[in-house]
Amino acid sequence: MNKCLVFLILSSFLLLQTISAQPAKDPLSDKLLNKLIGTWATKSISRSTSDGQWKKDTTIAAWIWYKILQDKAIQDDWYANTTPDKLDEAASMGTNIRIYNEKEKKWYMGWIDTFNYKLLSFTASETDDTLTMEGNDAQGRPVRNVFSNITENSFDWAQQWTFDDGKSWVDVAKIWGTRWK
Repeated sequence: MNKCLVFLILSSFLLLQTISAQPAKDPLSDKLLNKLIGTWATKSISRSTSDGQWKKDTTIAAWIWYKILQDKAIQDDWYANTTPDKLDEAASMGTNIRIYNEKEKKWYMGWIDTFNYKLLSFTASETDDTLTMEGNDAQGRPVRNVFSNITENSFDWAQQWTFDDGKSWVDVAKIWGTRWK
């Protein structure tokens, strides 16, 4: 009887040691934004404010994504009008900190930039292939930023505005990202 008890205690101890030695699962590994970790070159277009037509010229930017807070959050840095190899030439910059709340099944995000000099807050939810951020822009207008078609080497992004209190949304800016090699 004594040997059985010692065996059970030792077995339990070894099992606990094995379990605790397993590496912790990355809490963001199955999230869409995790696929964006890395450096991206982007091109974008926007609508003219005067007539609502798409502008013919495109704008470039560098977008760098990385994990922070022991891999529990993601930060991304936006460098306007430059490429990833010339970050010091950026016309303006911004950064976003994003953290996922597992209990609520949504992201909380904070954005600041050197253009508006304001803190903007967003929440976001994701489906199988789309992440939709919702909040207000620097002018207080309701806005959605939608990430879609995320693959290992590319993604699409669209900013949307509503003109009917959220019944419908219109794309006002689009970004296409390509992973920087």
